[in-house]
Amino acid sequence: MSVALRESADLSADTGGLVARRAVARWGWRLFRREWRQQLLVFGLLTVAVAAMVTGSAVAAAAPGQPGEATFGTATAMITLPGSDPRLAADIAAIKRRHGAVNVIENENLSTGTTQNVQLRAEDPRAPFGSPMLTLVSGRYPAAPGEVALTGAVANLYGVSRGGLIRLAGRSYRVTGIVQNPSNLLAEFALVEPGQVTEPNQVSILLDARRGSIAGLPSAASVSYPGAGSSGISPAGIALAASVLGLVFIGLVAVAGFTVLAQRRLRVLGMLSCLDR
Repeated sequence: MSVALRESADLSADTGGLVARRAVARWGWRLFRREWRQQLLVFGLLTVAVAAMVTGSAVAAAAPGQPGEATFGTATAMITLPGSDPRLAADIAAIKRRHGAVNVIENENLSTGTTQNVQLRAEDPRAPFGSPMLTLVSGRYPAAPGEVALTGAVANLYGVSRGGLIRLAGRSYRVTGIVQNPSNLLAEFALVEPGQVTEPNQVSILLDARRGSIAGLPSAASVSYPGAGSSGISPAGIALAASVLGLVFIGLVAVAGFTVLAQRRLRVLGMLSCLDR
């Protein structure tokens, strides 16, 4: 009787490594099915932490800026003239001659039939001092008579989009874009070219002047300056702090979750490290 001898398997061959990888993969799948609730809990905590960080950063970034920027921009003084001034145009021209570079903003209150306060604002987007008070969200600024740019809430209120027609203060305008005041996102207005507001309720003139140096103004004019306490934390700083705190919280949650899972599998991890050697 003859006996056939079978050669021992070559464990160093590639097939052995493939079998081992399959075995480890099956073992990992069994672990996942056994502990999927714990892993889902850790994943849920990480998702909530990331969502909270993103939401907090977005809210902080959208918060109003410094109080002075919302009204004064980069100017150090503001002259306010009432729209009822009989010599309004002459007074504005005199202030321009005396103080040089100024930013003239003409405001007319609009009747919307709601409690929302909306103004028709005539301002040059390229004028000095006003950059923190005006930002283009989409489209373009009005560049000709009969064109207007709206804030998002005003566009929704009138149900009009870019390229549409809107009637304001008894006159039709073509909407060219969406704008906003990044230092005061609650400000709602319709922006037109300078000189397009024929009956302003108020005219604000931004300029660079030292406190007490403005003289020779009409009796109806008033001068105001940014408050001494207006220097606060900027929205960028708030957003940065919120992001840092959110990332730290996410890191703590991740470390705690994976530490707990690792402590429960110390023996398994030790076995895998021995196999790797």
